[in-house]
Amino acid sequence: MNTSERKAKLLGRPFGTANKKLRKSILFMLIKKINKNICYKCNKKIENMSNLAIKHKDNWMSTKNPIESFYDLNNIIFSHRKCDTFESSRNTKKIRYPKKSENIKGGREKLLGEPYYITNYKLRKSIMFMLIKEASMDTCYRCNKRIENIDTLSIDHKIDWMDAENPVETFFDLDNITFSHLRCNRFASKKSVALGETGERYVYKKKNKNLIKRYRVMMKINGKFTHIGYTKTLQKAVIMRDDYLDSI
Repeated sequence: MNTSERKAKLLGRPFGTANKKLRKSILFMLIKKINKNICYKCNKKIENMSNLAIKHKDNWMSTKNPIESFYDLNNIIFSHRKCDTFESSRNTKKIRYPKKSENIKGGREKLLGEPYYITNYKLRKSIMFMLIKEASMDTCYRCNKRIENIDTLSIDHKIDWMDAENPVETFFDLDNITFSHLRCNRFASKKSVALGETGERYVYKKKNKNLIKRYRVMMKINGKFTHIGYTKTLQKAVIMRDDYLDSI
């Protein structure tokens, strides 16, 4: 069983489907955190994720530069789904859609120059990064340095959900969500295969039960991962970590 199949089995659904749902939950969490969960159309609070619609303020398909207008974050609004549906139906005649020989999906892809699902993913990631910065959450969980650009951003789990007692709950738990550099996240993922997460930062557990000292303290210092030491218990490992952090 490969990693994708294992993820799907643990989550009870395709990983792509679960990841899309998680990203939307994170977006809504960030929107609420910076108090942007006010509907642009009716000026009332957006109470839950199912009512959230992310739309363009001005119709990007009718502009001189549709690509620039599509990705313009100043053109992005948040509204209730019902408000957006009502507004769209009322303004249908005002919107200049592609020719009748082209469907809406094909027209969008022609204007944007690539499949719409790709451009939509890029846009939502840009929105998420904008919200992360506004919420002052753009510090890497792994190396504690600033995430400077969107290409290095990754959504991270503090506790590895794949080895958790309840993988589904741990995967979707927003208190378990953090952000890190893509490289730091990948390194931690490779490391956790051999060690396993403990729920304590910089402390990892060896999976070989025959070892006496199973807990390892390791952290990134000056761009390099440094081994601090091994201990028999998690409690001693936490003390070792805290003592080391106090000494530097």
